[in-house]
Amino acid sequence: NKVETVQPAVPASIFPKGNAIEGPNFNGIAYLQRLMTDSETFDVVVSDVVFEPKARNSWHSHPGGQILIATAGKGYYQEKGKSIQVLNPGDVVAIPADVMHWHGAAPDNGFTHIAINTKVHLGATRWYEPVMDEEYNNEH
Repeated sequence: NKVETVQPAVPASIFPKGNAIEGPNFNGIAYLQRLMTDSETFDVVVSDVVFEPKARNSWHSHPGGQILIATAGKGYYQEKGKSIQVLNPGDVVAIPADVMHWHGAAPDNGFTHIAINTKVHLGATRWYEPVMDEEYNNEH
């Protein structure tokens, strides 16, 4: 008798789940847990973000850049003008300053990543238009 293992739609995180993200910059359900906000000594904000399947953020950029560390599930990352990259646990994405991009979960799987916003003294995240379904579903 073969026993099948069923993966949860939203993978567990080692950190508390955090609060649901409200507002126009997310499509679908995602949760944010701030892990560190230290602009004086380290000049970073570190967060754990949990995306339910299909959830994603809008196009955005960071004046000081961002580092994503995929920790669970299956995610998508895309820079403007480039193809979608599939992210799996252990993948690291270094996003240079002012590069327009988005990230979120794959359609059939939740996704969790640690987001490290660097050089936060340079300013807040700049938000742009939502990622349209046609863009999201265009994984090549």
